[in-house]
Amino acid sequence: ALYSSQNIGHFGLVIDKYSHFTSPIRRYPDLLIHRIMTAYLTGMRRENIEKRFRDFVVEAADRTSQQEIRAMGIERDCEDCYKAEYMKQFLGEELDGIISSIAPHGVYVELPNTVEGLIRMDDMPEGEYSTDSRVILQNAATGRTYTVGDPMKVQVVACDVSAGNVDFIPAGTVRKPRPERRPAPRGGNGPRGGSGSRGGNGSRGG
Repeated sequence: ALYSSQNIGHFGLVIDKYSHFTSPIRRYPDLLIHRIMTAYLTGMRRENIEKRFRDFVVEAADRTSQQEIRAMGIERDCEDCYKAEYMKQFLGEELDGIISSIAPHGVYVELPNTVEGLIRMDDMPEGEYSTDSRVILQNAATGRTYTVGDPMKVQVVACDVSAGNVDFIPAGTVRKPRPERRPAPRGGNGPRGGSGSRGGNGSRGG
């Protein structure tokens, strides 16, 4: 959610003046709306309400929006870890999925159970690939294309629970050997950024 001190109405409901809150209160913005309504219902004049809450509402809207985004990211990271734990039982199995995204570092495939994993570029069939598009990946040597929305059969080859990553390879192929990595030091930004989550080399959004 994006909170704002400006009343821009509600597009879906076609209402010029709109605000909402939950009952019971679940978030700080709900509490703030309750406070403003309480002031109004107990007889405080409008100009006094605006004077009392104007600056605070601007600051609160910005801060709560940032915290909402942070909370959503944490929730998504937790879901990824649980999904990786769940997928460990399918290691070595071949499953049907749908290409959900194309990225410079690989192809994301989503399974019917909503688990999404990454086929690294190193594990794609031999050939030269153009990664300029986020929708289509084409093998220049064979002409074969991989398009978002296409069905693709994959094999589950790795599940990193702590990072929330699941690795796939195309079904019927063999995973290419990886150079050994030194264990990452504890602390810092944590284990993310590796296998199957998005962004950068792996975390979402990139």
